[in-house]
Amino acid sequence: MAKFVKDPNALLDYKVDWGDWLLNDAIVSAIAFTDTLASAQTSGLRIASTTISASAAVVVWLSAGVLDTEYTITSRIWTSAGRRNDESFTVVIEEA
Repeated sequence: MAKFVKDPNALLDYKVDWGDWLLNDAIVSAIAFTDTLASAQTSGLRIASTTISASAAVVVWLSAGVLDTEYTITSRIWTSAGRRNDESFTVVIEEA
């Protein structure tokens, strides 16, 4: 699992590339991003926006976050062929 460090004042984009996983005829048709703390409490981390690129990558923009907190961000995709899969990465909030 990839790990990134983010300043709480930064607004940054993170990409998950699904190109190697997708079959030749499938495309990413829907996405959802979640963080591990969002359902249990107010996490402080904000998912500002998400996009699907033409190259089978999905992008999430993250802002804010609580200092010294580690978040696991999960990208869930659905494909045009009816498949579903998750991929996660970690973001640690630290002062730059």
